[in-house]
Amino acid sequence: MARGKITVVPTATVNEQGFLRLENPRNDPKELLFEFVQVDDQWRISSAPSGIVLDRTTFTAIWEPHPLTFLTATGETVEEQRWFARDTTQLSTAIKQLFGGPQQPYRESLHSAFNERTELTSNVTVKGGEAIIEINDSAEPYSEGQLDLIRLQLAGTLSAFDAINTYKLVTPTGTLLTGGVSRPELASEHAAHFMLSGQEVLSYNNSGIKTVHPLSAQLVQLDPLEISIQNSAAAAAVLNRDGVHLVNSGGTHLIDTRPQLRPPTIDRWGFVWSATAADQALLQVSNASNKTFEFAMPSFAPATVHGIRLSPDGSKLAVMLTTSVGTQVMVTEVRRDALGLPLGLGSSFQLVAHSAGAPIDLAWLDSSRIAILSSSAGGSSKVTVGGVGLFGVDRGIVPGGTAISGTWRTNSLRVLGGDGKVYRPQGNSRWEQIFSDVNLLIKNN
Repeated sequence: MARGKITVVPTATVNEQGFLRLENPRNDPKELLFEFVQVDDQWRISSAPSGIVLDRTTFTAIWEPHPLTFLTATGETVEEQRWFARDTTQLSTAIKQLFGGPQQPYRESLHSAFNERTELTSNVTVKGGEAIIEINDSAEPYSEGQLDLIRLQLAGTLSAFDAINTYKLVTPTGTLLTGGVSRPELASEHAAHFMLSGQEVLSYNNSGIKTVHPLSAQLVQLDPLEISIQNSAAAAAVLNRDGVHLVNSGGTHLIDTRPQLRPPTIDRWGFVWSATAADQALLQVSNASNKTFEFAMPSFAPATVHGIRLSPDGSKLAVMLTTSVGTQVMVTEVRRDALGLPLGLGSSFQLVAHSAGAPIDLAWLDSSRIAILSSSAGGSSKVTVGGVGLFGVDRGIVPGGTAISGTWRTNSLRVLGGDGKVYRPQGNSRWEQIFSDVNLLIKNN
């Protein structure tokens, strides 16, 4: 018997459900041990580690990511990215994983309307743009409310497959339901961006059309250092020299006066989330009705918290860290009740993005993708787009970037330079100026 080993530096692992987890770049190299036996003058492997080792180029040539749609406690849809082989079974595999529910890091905040007995009885077929999904009869019965939620999940999941426009869910007793796929990104081209320019808070879309935000006067009066606007635009969280404020049509509310506060983030239910460098283990969550929660965060030592940001749907919290190897972004789930009231954070944090430079800012694009801005050589800043279950992709350099924001698509990203100029992507790695004389780039949650 003989032994041998291969030393590798893993960048990510993918489980059998297609869920990808990034490896910490600080991790030590990993040794893979092999044993060999000689059979008829030939050496053969008798023992080897489980799994397959591939370089990233080979992996992405064989597998590709597809979003599966799951549900929050409030009945909203959230995407979870999974990796599936580029072959004829891809669609069927995706539907099987949809039936299996969300992955462990997010099972306290997400669920599936399909019951656990649901199984495919044959591969999914597509005829004339219609996906025919045949399932077992033990999956029944479903209430009308459950069927409505299943429609949402199927419409969202199948939207990633361009050849599919409609679907039919069939049991041995007949057709259970039919429906069309939804491609919400088509309706998100006109999503609003926000900025503070001079003495006005302006909203603008991809066409560049500007309008004054209804809360502009209240926000400007606070002399803000950072602003995060609710995605309905009805309220905003503001950091100034006095602390963190919640601003809405009912007035301005000072809700956090702790020292060394980081820029706050606001969810669609009107709760402002704030963290402080002075006590990184305590996250404060408050609303205008003086309802306040305190949630514990784990120690990230020796790393320090640079900033926090909620996903647009409020189901995840991202924490941007300063580490010895640069920028890291960790994500955990946010547990809520059926009314959206925050109940706590998930039991673990997952590394979803990293960069060699020091952290500057981060922004969510949707329920799974994140853009980070980090320092680069010569006073420039680098944009990296990654997220939950995804690899990071470099999107180029912006001169002196100080803030980043985005809404849905990568081409919706905006970066504010230190000279007050706002840039947008042009192609995969170039950036062009679209505005000047901008004081703040405002997050749209």
